[in-house]
Amino acid sequence: MLGLALSLALTAQAGLPPIDAATTPSKPLNSARAVVPSDNTCDEPVFLVLSGPLSDAARMAAYSHALAGSGLYQQLGGYVLNSPTASDSLAGGSAVSFQSVLRFPCRANALAFWTSKVQQDQLALLRGTLPAADIAAAIYPELPLREDLVGKVGDNSYSAAFSAAAVPGAR
Repeated sequence: MLGLALSLALTAQAGLPPIDAATTPSKPLNSARAVVPSDNTCDEPVFLVLSGPLSDAARMAAYSHALAGSGLYQQLGGYVLNSPTASDSLAGGSAVSFQSVLRFPCRANALAFWTSKVQQDQLALLRGTLPAADIAAAIYPELPLREDLVGKVGDNSYSAAFSAAAVPGAR
């Protein structure tokens, strides 16, 4: 069920108009990135990683679907990189869990997403007496591509600006 919700979310995101490369010049793929992205630029992508044990897959799927339909991902340049449930468990416990990796163009946009009124209100539903998941959230800077892979891996840079200023409740 959770895979279906993410599939629907990705399908909804796919209908967006193409990004005009002239809007914001992209940063070269092999440009150095800071260890911790600065708050005054939005050209140093980060990953927002959400993970934890899953107790109610149906409610978590409903949350994911509602979040994808909220427009926050599109507004802040965020997108989901993976299915939240593992296809293969290679080591570790057998508890049912999820992990979702979201990519944003910068730390400020990831924070705006997490602190937004929409996201916090929808997440609050999961924090009731019987939560659907015990969510842990952390932001990680994206590392530059290894030199030996430049030209062999596609450029995943952002070519448009995404402002966090218009997101209600964002800090």
